Amino acid sequence: MGRVLLVVLLAASGCIDWGSLYANGDAGRTDADGAEIDAAPSAVGCSDGTAEALQATTGLAACDGAWSIPGVVAEEPPACDRAAGNSGPLASGEGCNVADLCAVGWHVCLGASDVSAHGNDSPCRDLTPPQPDGEAYIYLTRQGGRADDTTCSPDGSTDGSDDAWGCGTLGLEATTCPPLDRHLSVGVDNGGCGTFYDCGDDPAAEGLNVSKRDEKGGGVLCCRDDGSP
Repeated sequence: MGRVLLVVLLAASGCIDWGSLYANGDAGRTDADGAEIDAAPSAVGCSDGTAEALQATTGLAACDGAWSIPGVVAEEPPACDRAAGNSGPLASGEGCNVADLCAVGWHVCLGASDVSAHGNDSPCRDLTPPQPDGEAYIYLTRQGGRADDTTCSPDGSTDGSDDAWGCGTLGLEATTCPPLDRHLSVGVDNGGCGTFYDCGDDPAAEGLNVSKRDEKGGGVLCCRDDGSP
């Protein structure tokens, strides 16, 4: 009962230190390279040790933060040693890419299929973070989009770079890429670009060009590498 009350109180403050709640839950685990995974970050999912929303039992986390190196669709290793995140040492995201927002043992979710595999029945709804000021947000994935018809790849693959796809309230409503429910798009009433996100100038390559210099407005969805608690 005490832990439930603590979660409620912390959620009301807008940011939950899940590490303090799940500390040592992953002690002794190793990543794909055999390196030991730090207990608190791998339980949380976000590199800064705090998750804005978390499904700990399924391995899905919403992580706020910024990054200066453009792009979300291409898989690249972390560039600033995972120092990004809204409460990380490099909150500005300078020299960081999207991978720097996820903890060791986690990755930026590859797309709709990856989110479905790690989330509950309604992951976007279930990952709604506390937003006391009604601030719009989106948590991006590496989901690819097709420039020929401005939809995401129907099989959930990461092919293509049109738009940037995720969960949230910022950007255009997505109805063709379940469970993802929003996408950023250049040139369609600004499509969520230009507020917290810089999507570049190419309306067919937001996934390659998107960057974020503001710690507000969301960030990325992180999926646990092995998909298990």
